[in-house]
Amino acid sequence: MRYIRLGGGTSRDMPGETQAASADRRRFLAGLAAAVLMGETAPAFVSNAEAAFGPRVSAAKINLRKAERYINRIRVRHGAGRVRMEGRLTKAAQRHSLMMARKGKLAHQFGPGTRFKDRIQKAGIRGSAAENISAGYSSMESAVDSWHQSPGHRRNLLNRKLTHIGMAAAVNPASRYKTYWTLILAHL
Repeated sequence: MRYIRLGGGTSRDMPGETQAASADRRRFLAGLAAAVLMGETAPAFVSNAEAAFGPRVSAAKINLRKAERYINRIRVRHGAGRVRMEGRLTKAAQRHSLMMARKGKLAHQFGPGTRFKDRIQKAGIRGSAAENISAGYSSMESAVDSWHQSPGHRRNLLNRKLTHIGMAAAVNPASRYKTYWTLILAHL
């Protein structure tokens, strides 16, 4: 622990803790102490913890049929052929979106075993595959449109060899981007 001076008093903060996090921790502990003194039960403790540390990361609900139709409209317009939504790809996309949301970071990998190749093999996919990710878009259409406008993402989106897709999003209201999107395309 380190000691810092705040407003004339002394406070113990955790190493690397920001002043805002320190204030949140102190508010949480004060709420916990009050709950214990008032005889609150465990469920109240959990809700107090969530109130102090923010909402949880969760999977975003998206209409997969609508996503499939939207992506197919773009692909057919460019002569790329239709794709079909596939469960293993969607689960892999969901896991990655949740990981990005938990970390509050847009990235294709987060350390050993999280490379795209590792993740796709773990999902049982052995053929060609590609991944598009994005963050900060509030709708499926805006996420897909952003990929359509980006040369590298567009190449994946319109790849004629890729026949199946999985798409997912996750939300972390306390993070910079809020919503994290993953589209996985593969040849099955």
